[in-house]
Amino acid sequence: MSEIIEQARAFIDAAYGATDAKGLAHSREVGDLLAALGCDEDVVATGLLHDVVEDTGTDVETLRQKFGDQIADLVYALSEDEAIADYAERKRALREGVAIAGPTALTISAADKVSRLRAADRAGKVVPERKLLHYQQTADLLVAQGITSPHVAEIQRRLRNRRLQRPAEAAAAPAAPAAG
Repeated sequence: MSEIIEQARAFIDAAYGATDAKGLAHSREVGDLLAALGCDEDVVATGLLHDVVEDTGTDVETLRQKFGDQIADLVYALSEDEAIADYAERKRALREGVAIAGPTALTISAADKVSRLRAADRAGKVVPERKLLHYQQTADLLVAQGITSPHVAEIQRRLRNRRLQRPAEAAAAPAAPAAG
């Protein structure tokens, strides 16, 4: 393992600590997905760090000092603007920022979505409709921007499977009692 990846792993271990095992596991999985694609060490390190600003209160300048401009700028692009209160607007702004940041940010975003969907599937969780819409819009953006990694295909497949499951879930749900 390269030095930059080891530093990123140590950084997220310390930043997440024992308080956010899910966040730490997600960050590690994104890094592993990028490594499996054959991405370079800076991309893998960025994948490991991609949520640390949102999840831990670490600021971008700390990342800049420790990991340099390229990684810090990518993490910034991959981080939501918490000042935007409306969910749909915040996610739209995130997608726009990722697109502006370019192919590397888009590739990391794809790995992020794959990890999130896999985690939900492993846990048997229902993903809220607004989140599924964001994932679909992200997949559409990835395709429009020419990102053709296996992760994009997996996102599309998992979303398609979830859409097919929705009617079955609705049919299995108990009917609401009739109003008196």
